[in-house]
Amino acid sequence: MTDVVVTIDGWGIDPALVDTTDLLGVATITVDAPYGEILTVVGREIGQAYDCFEEPLVVTGATVLPSPQIEASVDAVGLVGALTPYYLGTIIGRTSHSGLDMFASGCGIDAFVSSSADTALIEDTPTSLGNITVVLSYPGYEIYEGSVPVVEVYGTLTGTVTNASTGDSLAGVAVSFFTAGADTAVEDPVFETTSGAGGSYSAPDSILVGPYDVYAVEFGYLAFDASTFVSVGANVYDIGLTPAPSGVVSGTVTEVGTGRPITATIDIYRSDDMSLYSQTSSDSLAGGAYTTAALPYFAYVFRVRASHFMTQNIPVTVDEATETENVEMVPTEGNLLVIDDDTGGKATAKRGDKGEWLVFDGTPTSGTEKSASIIAADLATLGYDVTTETSAATDPGTWPLYDVVIWSAGDDTQPVSVSAYRSNLNQYVAGLGKLLIEGGEVGYDAASYPGYPNFTDTTLHVASWAHDGSGNLTLAMPTHPLATIPNILPATLTMTYGNYGDQDAMVPDGDVAIVFDWSSYSGQGGVLVYDDNADPASAQIVFYSFDYENVTDSTARKDLLDNTIAHLLADESSPDGSISGNVELSGQATYEGVIVSASPGGRSDTTDASGDYLIDGLYDGVYSVTASKTGFGDSTAVVAIAGGATVTDVDFKLYPVFEYMDSPEMAIPDNTPTGIRAYIDVPLGGVMASVDCYVDITHSYKGDVIVEITSPESTTVRLHNRTGSSADNIITWYDIETACDGPGLMTDFAGEWSEGTWEIWVSDNASGDTGTLHTWGLRIGFPPSTAGQGVIVSDIPAKHFLARNRPNPFGQLTHLRFGLPRDGRVEVAVYDVTGRRVTVLASGQYPAGIHTAQWDGTDSAGRPVASGIYFCRFRADDFTATRSLVLMK
Repeated sequence: MTDVVVTIDGWGIDPALVDTTDLLGVATITVDAPYGEILTVVGREIGQAYDCFEEPLVVTGATVLPSPQIEASVDAVGLVGALTPYYLGTIIGRTSHSGLDMFASGCGIDAFVSSSADTALIEDTPTSLGNITVVLSYPGYEIYEGSVPVVEVYGTLTGTVTNASTGDSLAGVAVSFFTAGADTAVEDPVFETTSGAGGSYSAPDSILVGPYDVYAVEFGYLAFDASTFVSVGANVYDIGLTPAPSGVVSGTVTEVGTGRPITATIDIYRSDDMSLYSQTSSDSLAGGAYTTAALPYFAYVFRVRASHFMTQNIPVTVDEATETENVEMVPTEGNLLVIDDDTGGKATAKRGDKGEWLVFDGTPTSGTEKSASIIAADLATLGYDVTTETSAATDPGTWPLYDVVIWSAGDDTQPVSVSAYRSNLNQYVAGLGKLLIEGGEVGYDAASYPGYPNFTDTTLHVASWAHDGSGNLTLAMPTHPLATIPNILPATLTMTYGNYGDQDAMVPDGDVAIVFDWSSYSGQGGVLVYDDNADPASAQIVFYSFDYENVTDSTARKDLLDNTIAHLLADESSPDGSISGNVELSGQATYEGVIVSASPGGRSDTTDASGDYLIDGLYDGVYSVTASKTGFGDSTAVVAIAGGATVTDVDFKLYPVFEYMDSPEMAIPDNTPTGIRAYIDVPLGGVMASVDCYVDITHSYKGDVIVEITSPESTTVRLHNRTGSSADNIITWYDIETACDGPGLMTDFAGEWSEGTWEIWVSDNASGDTGTLHTWGLRIGFPPSTAGQGVIVSDIPAKHFLARNRPNPFGQLTHLRFGLPRDGRVEVAVYDVTGRRVTVLASGQYPAGIHTAQWDGTDSAGRPVASGIYFCRFRADDFTATRSLVLMK
């Protein structure tokens, strides 16, 4: 081959020998090697970047160098047998032959020395770790090759940080040491620390000897940047910081592309600890201009926020008296805050609706924080401006600055466990803040166990938790805006189940829409929507009672989230409708103080002395309008508003109510169906317009309990019928707060006579739990003809009745009251246990009204009868009623 450059190199060849092959492929090199060694022969074709051959060339016939030795030391640090970077070291070569050449190469050293004696010495300073190759030689002798290691040595470092102007020590200064020349943007410091009391700082351990770049940062001082060398042993390096002057930053905030000025909030954070230092705002009426207060020279982060624009985080270094920073903002669909409520709690079991421990097949999943991060990522891809915070670090005072707050618990089994979290959420929604709350255990903990009633009512708007592991989400309201705008959601969203909190079914309050229910539990909520007003275009609160991460189809999952936020942010019509009318208080001269409220929305007005009211600012829709005042029964009307109309003449008349309370403090025996009974004697007689009943029962499992009340006319209504579990006691008003389980309704008492003995019966119907009937009571409302007038016998009842006799048992005389809704023939007779008629107490034609009969314990001939049980039978028209009478002499 022609044009091949041939090079011969070795310790004794300096410079290297070179020749190029001719047309015959021959290169001729004369080698006069002074030492016996192996030379290297390399060939490379001209113009190529690689060698075409590499071969050894042995130099033979040399004499073995006698007794070669290599020594190394660093006197400055007492190091023997090695060198260390940045310190002058000594390499000594020895033989028993007079005359010696020595080479040293590597770790920043390239040296040669020739000695006429048997010893050669090289003094040099290595600059890196590794091994130095050392060669001993003499012409005519074979070389001896050895190595000297270059190793690490360490020193300690302490110092003090002070104010360079005053000499005062500075605590809390961030101090960092980097290897000299390091790129601090990508490389980690050798160590970083913070100055303590007296301004002192120290490296936490011994550090490698060598040069370092030193940085010190403290707010209010100029950044410190210097270099130093750390030696072996103890090192002291003091740092003096120069107080920083101040500068003012000004500029404009405008929309990108259009230049439209924007009113924005500018939060100014220190870059060292990201604490909020100052705040200002831009003015759209002044071209979007803003100006900060005086800021000490320092590095800051300006966080620029404006509704429906992407938040900008802009690094700003203030190092001049005046600075200009103009901001261009990108429009967004909305500004959203995602709060990660992740305690990482993992329950080993969960209680069912009978308090039993539920067990699932599988292994609890990990990483409950995944849903929050997935939600945030999905929202960002949908074009929203998203801020993510933890539940522990979030500031509720900033929540109203966002268009929607998303509280994400995933499958965390200890969500909203801090009472402050629940209180903050309650206050946020009370202020009409828009909320998406996610996680199945949120509903379980709030509505079942451990139970957060106020949070359940105010934020979640659910009545109870129903089931775990509820199947797939199924579309229950296909035409609801959340199901159709902007995406048409599928009929089924498939779920995976890996842990409690993944698929929880909820029973909502009556004002909540179930957009998605569950395949295993139809009619029980999975996606629940609460609207605080009648406009269907938008809503206030959406509750995902499942783990967002566990919706199998990630595309459908994101479409659901997209629709949810779009629904929460949708524009609503202008609330131009109103409802007005008059409220009359029966028996009162003036009618002020009546609160009239419209639901949904909760808007209200209070009547003046004439009883007039006006509720305005109402959307089109159907409202339940309620008039209420303490001491009077409520009255409700249903009113529809269309086209922003004003609906007038929605009038009410409220009647007085009377309350009767009893506190028997009676224990409820476990698993005893006969139960306990308590009584209230109502002295006021009159035809009732309404009855409400208060019950205060504590019980360890209310699902075992039956509660009934019976009127003096023997009408029985079952208030509580073994519903619920261990989450709550029975402390409520029926029907004011809680509807009766039935059979029977509280309205069944309307039209009956109030006077007489009312009875409550409570029984426990399963083993293992006990409780106490603390208090019960009645709230009775009367129409104006009877209220407050004592015992009235002339009023007309709504139906026939025979009240229980009083007293019973009796010794000499007992009274029986019966009622006729219309004129008619009546017979009231007493019979013994054999069915024999004993006497007739009333017979003949009677007018409509309330009548009283009495029995003195004698037969029709006036003879006293024996003690025992007798029966009173009342007949009127086709109505018959019977009461038992106990005579005890």
